[in-house]
Amino acid sequence: MRRFKSIIVFLAAVLLLSGCDWLRSTLGMPTSHDLAKVETEIRMRRVADSLNALIKDTLIVDSLKIRDSLPDSTSVSQINKDSIEKKITQPQPQKSVPVPVTAQSNTTKISPSQITARFYVIVGSFKDESNVAKMDGYLSKNGYKPIHLNFKNGYKVVASGAFANANEAYGAMRKLLELDFSPEDVWVYDTNQKLHIN
Repeated sequence: MRRFKSIIVFLAAVLLLSGCDWLRSTLGMPTSHDLAKVETEIRMRRVADSLNALIKDTLIVDSLKIRDSLPDSTSVSQINKDSIEKKITQPQPQKSVPVPVTAQSNTTKISPSQITARFYVIVGSFKDESNVAKMDGYLSKNGYKPIHLNFKNGYKVVASGAFANANEAYGAMRKLLELDFSPEDVWVYDTNQKLHIN
């Protein structure tokens, strides 16, 4: 009986010291490492799916622009499909929308009537003006011209650039994330969301 108790105590100690992964691997179940790997794969798949949806949406908008630019006398059946596909797949030049600049500082403050771009790369949203000034300083020091938008929730949003299409904005966001001062929660604001004050 004493030997039996010793074996039980030994097995309990092994289970406590080795954790659940040993038991899971013994039973043929996935370990915490396997579960983390699956979770990472799912997250990467979601990111890829959202990027593919964005690219598809951009291609649809670009193809509609091409169709709208054709003369009215041209019917869809008369259009050479290869020329449309070529125009859609060619990379668009990187153009940013000009934003009016105030004469007082290096910061661009946009009133709702001046919002001409559809996408803005947002680097921060603040209620405190001192935080806005700090972010303006970081952006100016790194060659960006800060843009301010006022949101309906009372926050002042600081953007690093204004862009006509989503591809340009996401490209600028990726470049911005490589900088040392860049916060991790940089995002692209689409003015169609109508979060800013009208």
